[in-house]
Parts: sequence; structure tokens; C-alpha cells
Amino acid sequence: MRNKFDNTRDFYNTRLVYYLTWLLLLVSSGLFTLGLFVSWLTVTDNLLILVPLSFTALYLLSRGQTKLAALLLVGSMWLFTTYMMLTRGIYTSANYAYMIIILLAGTLFNERAVLITSVMSAIVTLVSGLLTAQTYLTATTSLITTAKIVTDPAVVYADTFGGLVNLAFFALLTYMTVRQTHLAFATSEENRQLLNTQNKELGTVNEQLRHEIEGRR
Repeated sequence: MRNKFDNTRDFYNTRLVYYLTWLLLLVSSGLFTLGLFVSWLTVTDNLLILVPLSFTALYLLSRGQTKLAALLLVGSMWLFTTYMMLTRGIYTSANYAYMIIILLAGTLFNERAVLITSVMSAIVTLVSGLLTAQTYLTATTSLITTAKIVTDPAVVYADTFGGLVNLAFFALLTYMTVRQTHLAFATSEENRQLLNTQNKELGTVNEQLRHEIEGRR
């Protein structure tokens, strides 16, 4: 399998997309099935859209389209999270998914993807907080055992600001980590190519020596 890829990073990215797509498929279909039997899972119908998207990503992987599959995976997760944020409010548990998406985008693509997903996620978080504070969205905490209605707009604004600060710190750490990781991959790839070149040169020298030895005989 590894020989099909040009470098180590492509190999590991393909494996990561493959396993995450299957995980997304199993989780979404499992929660949808569970939602048919329990009443407190109210968003499982929305998860059903992730099933065909996951199968599409797996098909793209089978055709060798790793970047398209990765883009579909990250994009579908971000759009689903955004939908939850703009319909369920700032206190939906889906807002934590933005951090996972930012990390995933940086791992599969580059530092620019971290910046793009971070800015877009921050804008949605701010809009969701404003809508929640203005009571356009229900401000209900997401913990089932301690669920409560938040009625004070100042609390919503404070929680929104705290969420933006956490998102910014996480994005910064992710950016630096992704940058160092990609530099390490690049260095590793350069060393691998240098080693292959040296091996070829050594093979050429050995072949010349062999011919010289045979010629002297």
C-alpha cells in the first residue's frame, strides 16, 4: 500500500482520512439508530446526511482522490457543526467540534487551512452567540443532567467571548504544531531522497568495481 504514494505524509493522510471516515460513518449511523429508541437524542435525524457523505469520501479514497476525500470530510463536519450552532445556539455541544475540525484541517492540509477554518469557525461562534443573546435561539445548556435555560444576555456574551478566546488559543497552538510537523515531514522526505540518491551512487560504484575486477581476470 505504501508504495502507491509519493511520500510518507500522503500515506499517513490517506490512512487518517480512511479511518476517520469510517468512524464518522459508524458514529452517525449509530446515533441515528439510537435516536429511534430514546427521546433525549433530538438531533439524530440531521446526522443521517453524514452517511452518504461518508460513503462518497470512501469512494473517492478508492479512486486515489485523497485530497478531495479529505476536503469532503472536513467540509461536511464543519457544515454540520455550523448548522447545529446556528439552530441550537451557542451552548450546543457541537461547538467543541470546531477544535477537532481545525486540528484535522491542519493535519490533512497545511497551516493556511488552520487559519481559514479558525476564522470561519470564530465568525459562526460570534453570530451564534449574538443570536442566542438576543433570544433568536434557545439558550439551553447542553448537559442533560444539569440542563438549564440561560436568560441573562450578559452571561451569553461572556460565554461567547470565552469560547472565542479558547478557540483562538487552540488555533494558535494547532498552527504552530502543524507547522513544526510539516517541517519534520519535509526534512524526513529530503533525507529519504538523499539516502536513495546515495544508494544509487553506491550501487553505480559497486557495479564499476565489479566490472574492473572481472576485467583483470
